Amino acid sequence: MAKTTTVELPFDLTDDEVRERGQEQAKLLAEKADVEQRKKDTAKEFKDRIEGLDEQIGKLVDVIQTGRELRPVSCEWVADNARALMNLVRLDFGTVVQSRPMTDAEKQRAMFASVGETQAASGE
Repeated sequence: MAKTTTVELPFDLTDDEVRERGQEQAKLLAEKADVEQRKKDTAKEFKDRIEGLDEQIGKLVDVIQTGRELRPVSCEWVADNARALMNLVRLDFGTVVQSRPMTDAEKQRAMFASVGETQAASGE
């Protein structure tokens, strides 16, 4: 008795089958392009996240090496009329952190304030 088996062999396609394979190929190419675009978008997302983490790590390295970091500190501009300067003073320690020359308007305010203080002291 002969045993039957199935073997894949070359087979000539009809024109309709060739068109179907072409449509299937076009569909697969479009799907591949979509997957590649999603891969690219995801890679960019991960790249951006990694860059953000690297930036945070770099800041911490600097803080650890120097033992210092920037923090918000309440300050106040205080007039130094004798030297015609405006000093930015830390309110927590009372130290001057920045100085600049007085503007003309600040000089005038300082002058009027000292005239007022002199008149108040003399009783005028």
